[in-house]
Amino acid sequence: CYFYNWPGDSLSNAAGETIVNWGLLFLTSKNKKNNNNVNNINSNNIGINKYDNVFDPRKSFIDSSNKAALSGKILGLILASKLFLKYQTVTLVGFSLGTHVTKNCLKQMYNLHYKEHIPCNDIIKDVILIAGATCMEKEEKYKNIFSKMINGKLINCYSKEDQVLKILYTSCMNKKPIGNSTLELKGYENVKNIDFTPLHLGHTDYRNKMDLVMSKVDLCI
Repeated sequence: CYFYNWPGDSLSNAAGETIVNWGLLFLTSKNKKNNNNVNNINSNNIGINKYDNVFDPRKSFIDSSNKAALSGKILGLILASKLFLKYQTVTLVGFSLGTHVTKNCLKQMYNLHYKEHIPCNDIIKDVILIAGATCMEKEEKYKNIFSKMINGKLINCYSKEDQVLKILYTSCMNKKPIGNSTLELKGYENVKNIDFTPLHLGHTDYRNKMDLVMSKVDLCI
């Protein structure tokens, strides 16, 4: 059993810096139009003005979301390279902004497989999204990605009482988070939704109830 822990602060250590620099180099070479923007990104500072002492929760959340997206792209590169896992399959579990990491990881692997011709559509088994601080507005796009890259189930754990997502995410991103409602992908039968609203779970409650959450997830896989 393999676990990948990809917290934002881990990107500051030496090993993390090496991986991030390698990933950024690849992403920069693939997107020369945005070369200047990519070169201004590093693992410790994404869109943050170090001279600005005023705390802006919206800007802070957007910066965190951008860092999560970048982490997901780099994770996708690493999994597709099969540097660490040559023959094993991987189940991705994302909580909160970790679901944004997961979504961008799958998107990156899809692009690598179908555009760069790097075979990697046999790696991901199941994907579990918990209290998702991400959106799936482009339904057809993500249905195509998930159906091609996920070999098992896509599980979405949500709660309508998650006020952090309902208020903070919606106000900052002006989008509907998947952690507040069912994830509907028409024609994609492998998506399962688990409603934790009856348990009155708020955003921070999932951590203390993770055994219960995963036991319900196990019933769907």
